[in-house]
Amino acid sequence: MSKLSIDDIHIECLTSAEQFDQLENDWSRLYELSAKSGLFNSWYWNRLWWEHYGEMGELHIVVLKVGDAVEAIAPLYRCKTKALRITEAETIRFIGSGGNTSPDDLDILVNPSADFSIVEHLVNYVLNLESLGRLQLSDLPEHSLFLKALLGHASEQGWSMPLMQNQLRKVQSLPDTIAAYEQILSRNARKQRKRRRRKLAEAGNFKFHQCSSIAEIELAFTELVTLHQSRHASKGEQGSFGSNRYRQFHLALMKEAFKRDQLRLVALILNEKIIGIEYAFLTKGTIMFFQNGFDPKYEALSPGHLSMMYVIDEAITDGAHTMDLLKGDYEYKASYAKENVLSVGVDAWRSQFLSLASRAVRSMRAA
Repeated sequence: MSKLSIDDIHIECLTSAEQFDQLENDWSRLYELSAKSGLFNSWYWNRLWWEHYGEMGELHIVVLKVGDAVEAIAPLYRCKTKALRITEAETIRFIGSGGNTSPDDLDILVNPSADFSIVEHLVNYVLNLESLGRLQLSDLPEHSLFLKALLGHASEQGWSMPLMQNQLRKVQSLPDTIAAYEQILSRNARKQRKRRRRKLAEAGNFKFHQCSSIAEIELAFTELVTLHQSRHASKGEQGSFGSNRYRQFHLALMKEAFKRDQLRLVALILNEKIIGIEYAFLTKGTIMFFQNGFDPKYEALSPGHLSMMYVIDEAITDGAHTMDLLKGDYEYKASYAKENVLSVGVDAWRSQFLSLASRAVRSMRAA
């Protein structure tokens, strides 16, 4: 553990899994204090990710204290990345990025009542980390104070102007009732809801079942993987669950989310056969759609849409105020959500030459 003290501000760098575990209470406190923190900022998501993907680098969680109180946490790790396939750079990333997972809105946790100078101290500490050559920080929310401080201090600390990559994803504010939600849909979307439900009823006896035990989760997860992979295989695609590590991570994530009443794992059963599974989270009033799978033999019934419609309606009943469709530019999302949220990827180099060369290579690839 290293420590830097500036007046009454103390910054520590945690590098072991044991220290990560000991941080849970303070992490969770800051998480609950921030209205804008979501699933990917939670302690359990980050801890599980590190448990399954930690071999990618070395833990480097930066903790800022004022006196004895933890006021900010930067969930980071260090790794090596290639620069133009020629040289390696010592790189800082957010926990959760760099593997085959796709988190959104990665950010520091900070007490919302803290002065902005707290964030600036933390940023300057990161910018001056010994031997660090690159900052590769993906999916920062547009409103991030960490992003604001980083852009304000990088050049004065000898870093290149960061290369920025913007990404939009679909979200939707949800009203208090299902009827009110239907009214904000387009006329065509409302007709599609009725048509899909009618076709399902005509196909036989059906029901939606939300998993309510660990045993059910394990069985449904197996079905989800099978249905998801078979659907994508039918389209000549690989599917998301091809990696054993990815499967193990998500099964562990489901179980932890279930303990916190945040998991929404729903099976669509038709004539005693599971034809679709929807995998979502309801966290701090936001329903987040993660993955789904359905039997391609029943594609004409739209089992993916039907399961999603059911989960949205149940989330509204449970008091959800926002729907987040997460990253991924898929056409169907436009029929469910009309609002956009911006996240920003930042790639900065301490070497001006490598920064210029990297920009040139990216420009040529984009041409």
